[in-house]
Amino acid sequence: MINFCIDNLEEIKSLLIKLNSETYNYRSGMLDHGTIGQHCRHVIECYECLIDGNKGQIVDYDLRKRCKMTETDQFVAINKIDSIITELLLMLEDKDLSVKVNFSSIDFNSSHTKSTLHR
Repeated sequence: MINFCIDNLEEIKSLLIKLNSETYNYRSGMLDHGTIGQHCRHVIECYECLIDGNKGQIVDYDLRKRCKMTETDQFVAINKIDSIITELLLMLEDKDLSVKVNFSSIDFNSSHTKSTLHR
């Protein structure tokens, strides 16, 4: 699974290298008026949460940083992808993790579900 993630990130990176800033930040109706940068930021920050959670054994995707620089500058995104790949290469051994979840839009009560790093 880790190798699949790395391949996927490499594919995103190769696309970002080809884009200019205008395209990276273009609001497209095909992306629900979002930008490629916003979608890339979201993917990158999910990986960052996984990496952080791997260190503490609790993954909390709600703690995404929502970094505007990642969203608007594809070279920041590329650098973050490189860092993520480096971290993923160190995570070849599977292990148990807990994922913090909240299924309610009304309250902030959360619970944890068991998972694994490679899931």
